[in-house]
Amino acid sequence: MQQVKNIFKNPALIGYLVKKMLETYPGKQIGKDTIQKLIYFLVESKVVYFNYSMFHFGPFSSEIAYEMEYAENLNIIDIMWKSDHGFFITPSHKIDHFEDTLSKEEKKQVDNIVKLFGSLSNTDISILATTRFLFNRFETPEKELPMVIHHMKPKYTIKYIEDIIGKYGHIATGLI
Repeated sequence: MQQVKNIFKNPALIGYLVKKMLETYPGKQIGKDTIQKLIYFLVESKVVYFNYSMFHFGPFSSEIAYEMEYAENLNIIDIMWKSDHGFFITPSHKIDHFEDTLSKEEKKQVDNIVKLFGSLSNTDISILATTRFLFNRFETPEKELPMVIHHMKPKYTIKYIEDIIGKYGHIATGLI
């Protein structure tokens, strides 16, 4: 039975994360990038293990992309595309059948990530995940982070990035 639970653990984690986000912040748009970034924070918290690399929108894991697709195929989540708005991910009714594959500690950590980052805009979550990734993976000095992130995400001003890092960076770099 343990092996069966393991097969469903990652899709269940994604479904639980989406469910908690929408229970806590009803109406919030949860897209693929947001899931990528929030799970990245779970990886950094040593809750789950996935390989991440830097892409245009920040840390990205092809493994998470696959697990999202798998979760959708298992009817744990629904993924819908809306033109000019992006992806909208919602939990399906089957999430309740899979939640027991997660430990109390895993659920607690997801709840904590939702509490820390859930109220932020998807853009701010992306900036903070990128901050964390650059800080840890490339040892980018804190004072250089806004400029480096601006070069990666030029539509956001250095001032905006500085403000986000100044306001929430301690959470992103210190984490749980």
